[in-house]
This record gives sequence, C-alpha cells and structure tokens, in this order.
Amino acid sequence: MFSLTILVDDVKGPELVQAEHGLSIWIEAAGLRVLFDAGQGSAARDNARLLGIDLAEADAVAISHGHYDHTGGLSCILPDCRKARLFLHPEALQPRYSRSIDGGARSVGYPHQAEELWAGRSGGIAWTQTVTHINPSIFVTGEIPRTASPESPTGRFFLDSGCRAPDPLADDQALVVDTDEGAIVILGCSHAGVGNTLSYALGKSKSGMLRAVIGGMHLCDAPQEEIVRLADLFEKLSPTLVCPCHCTGQQAKEVFRHRFPEAYREGYTGLTITFDVDFPFSEESN
Repeated sequence: MFSLTILVDDVKGPELVQAEHGLSIWIEAAGLRVLFDAGQGSAARDNARLLGIDLAEADAVAISHGHYDHTGGLSCILPDCRKARLFLHPEALQPRYSRSIDGGARSVGYPHQAEELWAGRSGGIAWTQTVTHINPSIFVTGEIPRTASPESPTGRFFLDSGCRAPDPLADDQALVVDTDEGAIVILGCSHAGVGNTLSYALGKSKSGMLRAVIGGMHLCDAPQEEIVRLADLFEKLSPTLVCPCHCTGQQAKEVFRHRFPEAYREGYTGLTITFDVDFPFSEESN
C-alpha cells in the first residue's frame, strides 16, 4: 500500500486545515514514513495533528530544495521528528535571494539557523548530491542533470543580495517511490525542469516506468508551448495519476485537466491519495 497526504499546499481543502504558500507531503510506503518538505510555517505540524498523523513516527525527512516555502516549517516539525534521518543537498541551507519587481532583493532561503536542524536529534543527516536511497524502494534523486532547458524561464534567483551571482539551484531534487507498476515521482518545485526530473528519475528507478507524478511543477511563468510539450511527455509516459500542486500555475492545471481527464487530480491541503501497490525491491540491498 502507498499512501500520501498533502499537509501543505497553496490550495485549501474541505478539512479544517491551514493552507499556505508552500508544500509538505506525508508518505507511507514500503514500510517507511517519510515527510517530503515542510512548508514555510507551522501549517504542516498543525495540519498533521488535525489529520491524525504522528510526525514522531517519521523515519525520514527529505527536502526538495532550500527555498523558505519548503524549509521554513522545519523549525516547527523537527522537534517532533527526532528519530527521522534528514535527507538534503549540501547547498540547501545557503543564503539565497530573489529579485523583486522594484529591482531590490528579498531573502528566499532557509529562514532559521542551520544548527537547529540537527540539535537534539538521533536520526542523522544524509547529504544528497547524488541518488540516495532511503530504502531500496524509495530514493531522492540528488542533483538533476539539465539536459534540456527547464519549462519556465530561469534567472530570478541569486546567491547574493546584490543579485549578481545567479543561483543554479543545484539542490533541486525529487523523491521517487519505486513500485511494481512504475515509479511514483514526487516533485518539490521542479526548478531543474519537470522533463529533466522525470527523465533522470525514471532512468535511476528499477521499474523505468511512470506510475504517478505529484507535486510542484513551477509552470506559473512557462510559455503555453512548453506546457503543451510537457503534456505530450506525460501522454507518452502514460501515468495513471497527474496531480499538480503548489507552484504549477492555473494555466498548466487547466491544460492537464483537459488532456488527462481520467488521470488528473488537483492537489490541495488535506488531500489523501492511496494506491494498492507492491514494492518488489524492498527486500533488496541498495
């Protein structure tokens, strides 16, 4: 059984939960409980309690990249996740900035002190520059090769407040759950590009097929032709679920809803998705 609950998304669901700009997803699969991203504030922790999810049971916390809307909630969550191992890229906690419309800069990186991430915890940290397995059926991709240009324009993010050093967002990564019917690929923001991410993730999976794609696709500023090209890729890969969340953008959601009426399901805070699947790789060694 695979189960996924969206603890944080920009869209609020019908439950008594809080929405906020960000993403956090609780996953139960292959004998593990994994938290993927933490949102930007206390919503992930508070929503978990409302939804009956015990964060203290987390075996792993994986971070897609270092922006505040995916890491800010760590300060609220990690005290409850003391046994969980933390999976993140070495560059995820560096200062980073976004250029404002008026030409200034605002900080968009991890908003707290890095030392708090490992204080009083027993789970340890795995630095994920390359593919890193949480167990034989679940892995984070590490750095994703940019073999094609990302669907959305780049250049908004910088490593300095003067906006002179572009941020390559090398820490951008996805979480992959390998099942007998194909990989379930969970996206944070897809700064490396959705196409690049799927190509790399499926190439590193044991199944080589796509069962589902879920999460933020960063298509708010993508040209229409890029969204259509991505929809063509989805059609070729034939996932049984396309679930856009967070930064995907309404234009892209409408394209996917029209193209994949049977597979489409829009993400929202409080949504739970389950698959009846097997994990044939869970007993293998890494």
